[in-house]
Amino acid sequence: MTAFIHRPWTCAWWRTTLLTFELGGAGLILWWGVPFYRELLDGNFSRSAPFVKCGVVLAITVIQSCYWLRYTHPPALALPQRVIRGHLSLFLSRLNFIFAAGVFSAVFFVRYDQVIFSWSGAGLLFGILFSMFCVTRDLERIGSALLSDETSPAPGSR
Repeated sequence: MTAFIHRPWTCAWWRTTLLTFELGGAGLILWWGVPFYRELLDGNFSRSAPFVKCGVVLAITVIQSCYWLRYTHPPALALPQRVIRGHLSLFLSRLNFIFAAGVFSAVFFVRYDQVIFSWSGAGLLFGILFSMFCVTRDLERIGSALLSDETSPAPGSR
Protein backbone atom coordinates (compact mmCIF):
# COMPACT_ATOMS: atom_id res chain seq x y z
CA MET A 1 0.00 0.00 0.00
CA THR A 2 2.81 2.45 0.79
CA ALA A 3 4.39 1.94 -2.64
CA PHE A 4 0.99 2.73 -4.13
CA ILE A 5 0.75 6.02 -2.21
CA HIS A 6 4.31 7.16 -3.01
CA ARG A 7 3.84 7.27 -6.79
CA PRO A 8 3.42 10.97 -7.64
CA TRP A 9 0.18 10.84 -9.66
CA THR A 10 -1.39 8.20 -7.46
CA CYS A 11 -0.51 10.30 -4.44
CA ALA A 12 -2.12 13.35 -6.02
CA TRP A 13 -5.27 11.35 -6.78
CA TRP A 14 -5.32 9.93 -3.24
CA ARG A 15 -4.86 13.35 -1.63
CA THR A 16 -7.58 14.86 -3.86
CA THR A 17 -9.97 12.07 -2.89
CA LEU A 18 -9.24 12.61 0.81
CA LEU A 19 -9.75 16.36 0.41
CA THR A 20 -13.06 15.74 -1.36
CA PHE A 21 -14.28 13.59 1.52
CA GLU A 22 -12.99 16.12 4.05
CA LEU A 23 -14.83 18.97 2.34
CA GLY A 24 -17.91 16.75 2.03
CA GLY A 25 -17.87 16.22 5.80
CA ALA A 26 -17.52 19.96 6.34
CA GLY A 27 -20.42 20.49 3.94
CA LEU A 28 -22.57 18.11 5.99
CA ILE A 29 -21.73 19.99 9.17
CA LEU A 30 -22.58 23.30 7.50
CA TRP A 31 -25.76 21.85 5.93
CA TRP A 32 -27.06 20.60 9.27
CA GLY A 33 -25.35 23.31 11.30
CA VAL A 34 -27.22 26.27 9.85
CA PRO A 35 -30.69 25.03 10.94
CA PHE A 36 -29.22 23.99 14.29
CA TYR A 37 -27.65 27.43 14.64
CA ARG A 38 -31.03 29.07 13.93
CA GLU A 39 -32.64 26.89 16.60
CA LEU A 40 -29.96 28.01 19.04
CA LEU A 41 -30.69 31.65 18.31
CA ASP A 42 -34.45 31.07 18.69
CA GLY A 43 -33.95 29.40 22.06
CA ASN A 44 -34.93 25.86 20.98
CA PHE A 45 -31.99 23.91 22.32
CA SER A 46 -33.21 20.32 22.49
CA ARG A 47 -35.08 19.86 19.22
CA SER A 48 -32.33 18.47 17.02
CA ALA A 49 -33.21 15.15 15.43
CA PRO A 50 -31.16 12.06 16.38
CA PHE A 51 -30.16 11.44 12.74
CA VAL A 52 -28.59 14.90 12.67
CA LYS A 53 -26.40 14.02 15.65
CA CYS A 54 -25.41 10.70 14.04
CA GLY A 55 -24.67 12.49 10.76
CA VAL A 56 -22.53 15.07 12.53
CA VAL A 57 -20.57 12.34 14.35
CA LEU A 58 -20.03 10.61 10.99
CA ALA A 59 -18.92 13.91 9.41
CA ILE A 60 -16.49 14.56 12.28
CA THR A 61 -15.03 11.07 11.87
CA VAL A 62 -14.62 11.49 8.11
CA ILE A 63 -13.06 14.95 8.45
CA GLN A 64 -10.59 13.84 11.13
CA SER A 65 -9.61 10.65 9.28
CA CYS A 66 -9.04 12.43 5.99
CA TYR A 67 -7.28 15.41 7.56
CA TRP A 68 -4.77 13.34 9.51
CA LEU A 69 -4.09 11.04 6.56
CA ARG A 70 -3.39 14.09 4.38
CA TYR A 71 -1.32 15.72 7.14
CA THR A 72 0.90 12.70 7.75
CA HIS A 73 1.48 12.02 4.02
CA PRO A 74 2.93 15.19 2.46
CA PRO A 75 2.31 15.76 -1.24
CA ALA A 76 4.78 14.28 -3.70
CA LEU A 77 4.21 17.01 -6.29
CA ALA A 78 4.52 20.76 -5.83
CA LEU A 79 1.42 22.69 -6.78
CA PRO A 80 1.79 25.13 -9.67
CA GLN A 81 1.17 28.76 -8.86
CA ARG A 82 -2.52 29.62 -9.29
CA VAL A 83 -3.20 33.03 -7.79
CA ILE A 84 -6.99 33.09 -8.12
CA ARG A 85 -7.40 29.52 -6.86
CA GLY A 86 -5.06 30.28 -3.97
CA HIS A 87 -7.03 33.35 -2.97
CA LEU A 88 -10.29 31.42 -3.31
CA SER A 89 -8.94 28.66 -1.06
CA LEU A 90 -7.84 31.21 1.56
CA PHE A 91 -11.23 32.96 1.33
CA LEU A 92 -13.09 29.67 1.87
CA SER A 93 -10.87 28.87 4.84
CA ARG A 94 -11.73 32.21 6.45
CA LEU A 95 -15.43 31.75 5.69
CA ASN A 96 -15.33 28.30 7.28
CA PHE A 97 -13.65 29.76 10.37
CA ILE A 98 -16.25 32.54 10.60
CA PHE A 99 -19.08 30.00 10.66
CA ALA A 100 -17.41 27.93 13.38
CA ALA A 101 -16.72 31.07 15.41
CA GLY A 102 -20.36 32.14 14.97
CA VAL A 103 -21.66 28.85 16.38
CA PHE A 104 -19.23 29.06 19.28
CA SER A 105 -20.28 32.66 19.98
CA ALA A 106 -23.97 31.78 19.86
CA VAL A 107 -23.53 28.95 22.33
CA PHE A 108 -21.04 30.40 24.78
CA PHE A 109 -21.61 34.15 24.73
CA VAL A 110 -25.17 34.87 23.62
CA ARG A 111 -27.19 31.98 25.08
CA TYR A 112 -24.87 30.54 27.72
CA ASP A 113 -27.39 30.92 30.58
CA GLN A 114 -30.14 29.14 28.59
CA VAL A 115 -28.17 26.16 27.35
CA ILE A 116 -28.25 22.91 29.31
CA PHE A 117 -24.86 21.29 28.78
CA SER A 118 -24.16 17.59 28.72
CA TRP A 119 -20.86 15.80 28.26
CA SER A 120 -22.01 14.38 24.93
CA GLY A 121 -23.18 17.79 23.72
CA ALA A 122 -19.96 19.48 24.80
CA GLY A 123 -17.95 16.71 23.12
CA LEU A 124 -19.99 17.08 19.94
CA LEU A 125 -19.49 20.86 19.94
CA PHE A 126 -15.74 20.43 20.52
CA GLY A 127 -15.59 17.84 17.74
CA ILE A 128 -17.39 20.18 15.33
CA LEU A 129 -15.18 23.14 16.20
CA PHE A 130 -11.95 21.15 16.00
CA SER A 131 -12.98 19.51 12.72
CA MET A 132 -13.82 22.87 11.19
CA PHE A 133 -10.46 24.17 12.43
CA CYS A 134 -8.73 21.24 10.68
CA VAL A 135 -10.61 21.97 7.44
CA THR A 136 -9.62 25.63 7.76
CA ARG A 137 -5.94 24.67 8.22
CA ASP A 138 -6.05 22.36 5.22
CA LEU A 139 -7.58 25.03 3.00
CA GLU A 140 -5.01 27.56 4.26
CA ARG A 141 -2.19 25.12 3.50
CA ILE A 142 -3.52 24.59 -0.03
CA GLY A 143 -4.01 28.32 -0.57
CA SER A 144 -0.51 29.09 0.65
CA ALA A 145 0.95 26.41 -1.63
CA LEU A 146 -0.93 27.85 -4.61
CA LEU A 147 0.36 31.35 -3.79
CA SER A 148 3.91 30.24 -2.93
CA ASP A 149 5.63 32.16 -5.73
CA GLU A 150 3.57 35.32 -5.21
CA THR A 151 5.73 36.65 -2.37
CA SER A 152 9.09 35.82 -3.91
CA PRO A 153 11.08 38.86 -5.03
CA ALA A 154 10.95 39.81 -8.68
CA PRO A 155 14.08 38.98 -10.72
CA GLY A 156 16.66 41.76 -10.47
CA SER A 157 14.94 43.52 -7.54
CA ARG A 158 17.83 43.07 -5.08
